[in-house]
Amino acid sequence: MVQSNIHSAIIEAQVNCAGCGNKMVLKGAFHAAQFTVESCFKCHSAYTGKRQVSDTGAVEKFKQKFKGFSNFKKK
Repeated sequence: MVQSNIHSAIIEAQVNCAGCGNKMVLKGAFHAAQFTVESCFKCHSAYTGKRQVSDTGAVEKFKQKFKGFSNFKKK
């Protein structure tokens, strides 16, 4: 016997981007009618080609922290 009404309802959900403020409407079987995402296709570096470095000075900080350790022989 075939079951009826086993599929989720398709609704429209509004997706808000926290990065750039972009708003989109998607259709799907969502649990909520509104979502917030961290980044979208307009502001994510994979789509825009622009890379933002958030850890400026991390390499220098690492070098300062471990400058006294030398387990390698210098040639």
